[in-house]
Amino acid sequence: MRAVVVHDGVDLAPGAQDRLLAEVERPGRRLVRVVCAPARCYVVDRELLAAALGSVPPEVLAAAGEDVDALLARAIGLDPSAHVTDVADLTTGLWRHWVDGESVGVRAAGTATPQWQTAVRRAYSPAARARTAVRRSLGRARRAIARRRHRGGQAR
Repeated sequence: MRAVVVHDGVDLAPGAQDRLLAEVERPGRRLVRVVCAPARCYVVDRELLAAALGSVPPEVLAAAGEDVDALLARAIGLDPSAHVTDVADLTTGLWRHWVDGESVGVRAAGTATPQWQTAVRRAYSPAARARTAVRRSLGRARRAIARRRHRGGQAR
């Protein structure tokens, strides 16, 4: 499932589109609101966008006003006042997720500097992702060993 980025006045760092799509493709997410004040950026899954276009004018979606997530919620029959989360149970209305624009490489238009783009590119480089994956694996292994030791100490 691919997604559509609905945005208003944002600059994207290299690779930001892929990171935004990865955010919305996680289980239960249909709308991701990217916080990059004062601009607004939304990532909407394709099914939600198709449903919304039946009741929300395309100009309103493209402008990404303050209440776009509420309009999208009503378009698919969900409660727009529901808590913002990534819980997979869409029947509860918990279907939205917010991310910090800086963490995925999105900034308000005109605020992106070459230094920021370089920093984002470095943070998401293959080497940095490999280091993160190795650290995560080592952390899991350490926690598993600590749990085994703790259980072993309790059995005595």
